[in-house]
Parts: sequence; structure tokens; C-alpha cells
Amino acid sequence: MVINEKENSLNRVLSAPLMASLDLRSETQHLFYVREATPLLCAIPWLTDVRLEGVPVIDEKMKVTGVITHDEVLSVMNIVEDEPKRVLQRLRVAEVITPSPIFNIYDEVRRVIMEFVESKQIVGVVVNASGFPITTITLCDVVRRLMEREPLRSLLADIGAKSASVTTKKVPIESSVKEVIAGLTSDGSSAMELDDTHFYVTRVSLVNGLLSSFKLPNFLRHPHQILNSTVFNNKDVLLSAHRLPENTSILDVANHLKYAGEESIVEVSESHYINSRALCFAVGSILLEAST
Repeated sequence: MVINEKENSLNRVLSAPLMASLDLRSETQHLFYVREATPLLCAIPWLTDVRLEGVPVIDEKMKVTGVITHDEVLSVMNIVEDEPKRVLQRLRVAEVITPSPIFNIYDEVRRVIMEFVESKQIVGVVVNASGFPITTITLCDVVRRLMEREPLRSLLADIGAKSASVTTKKVPIESSVKEVIAGLTSDGSSAMELDDTHFYVTRVSLVNGLLSSFKLPNFLRHPHQILNSTVFNNKDVLLSAHRLPENTSILDVANHLKYAGEESIVEVSESHYINSRALCFAVGSILLEAST
């Protein structure tokens, strides 16, 4: 009986419309977007300085065609070494955007989670009836809001964090920035540890640490020097991991990340870590499985 009540409660939450579940009306006051013809160089500050996870891209009819995220910027950094300023100014966001999940405010929360999990995309766009973007939304936005409710908290308190973890990929501490960028873009890794130092580099930390408005001029003037420098010497791109006991639950990890910051890294063993991206995809999959 208790199990059925929990399942029913969870199903009610997942069947609710997106607007009611996430209170989108309070999140649509400031929408940032760029047009397809915007130079990539002009879009970067929205990610690095405003700290958006993704920026919607719209066409001449004001329709969403995709998003720009740290992943696309990092992919360009992986191939740009000569004259980066010229390349970043020449490249238009339409040339590098990623197709984005698109939702409307009446979509069920279940459908939103499923779209994120199946597409492996972290950022989506909510549009109105005319197709104009209202706001961006991430899988973590959905998961964080649902975790404020008892059905999900009870479920995750009983599941070990190891099930949501990612196998740690280690790189030599003397690796260059260029080598780490190549590693992150080649196999889809979202983070790498420098040997056994408990210092990590992520896609987001690299882009934010090297291309913020404060750092970007130096990168554009000295790309070879920065890309070939030792990543460990670029302190702004490093994240220090916090170790939690191996018997930690997913709920414990979520609570830790909530207060430690969304870019934080949690180690749950010598060879496994969890960050916000890994946590949200794991929880999304758990929700879908638990509600079937």
C-alpha cells in the first residue's frame, strides 16, 4: 500500500504541466537570446560572464533553431589555435549550434525529462504558442524543483550515490590546456581529474576560466602560450573535489551540490565522481523508470 501511494504521488508530480511544476512565470522576466548571424565571439560572454548554461538562437522569424552552450565553444577551441580572434568573429552561432529540445508550458514534466534523457542535451527552450522563446530550462532545473517534494526525496534517500556516478578519467598533471580540451571533446567526458590530486577540469570550468571578459583579451593575444601551458598552472579552470563516504545516498550528494555550488565535484570512491550534470541525468532516468 505504501509503495503504491508513493508511485501514485510520483506519477501525479510527473503528469503535471511544466508551468505549474516549475512556476515558469517567475522565471521569464529576463530572456537572453542571440540571432543566427551573431558572431560566436559576441555570444561567449553570455556563458562566461552572465553564467547562463545555454543561450537560445533564433532565426529571422523569431523561431528557435538551437542553443549555444559551453560544449560548442569548447569544440571550437579544440580546433582554433591560429588567429582565434579572426575565427571567432567570422564564425556565426548558426554554424555551431546544437539542436535544442523545445517545450511548451503545457508539456507534462515526464515528457520534458524524457526528452532531456533521450537527447543527452542539458539545455532546452520553452516557447509560447507562436514558437517564440519564453525561457531556457535545463534538466537540472526540473530535477532541483522536483527534489523539493517528498516523493522524490524519499526515493533518492534509499539509492546509493555510486549508481549516479561517472568513472573518473585521469590525465597527467603536466597535461597542457590543449591536451585537456582535446580529451574532453573527443570522448564526451564532462570532467577529468589531474592524476590523483582531487583537482578536476570540466567543460564549463575551462570555458569560463579562459574566456571570461577579464581573460578573453589575453587568450586572443596569446593563444599558443595559453593552450600549450600546463593546465594545473591555470588555477581559474580547476575545481577541487570533495570526498563523501561510499555509502552516501543520491539525496546526500544532491544536498551537498546544492550548497557547494552547481560546478562542484563530489567523489564517491577513488574512481568515481558525480557533478551536477551526472546527477541530473541519473535522477531523470530513475524518475522515468520509477514511474513506469
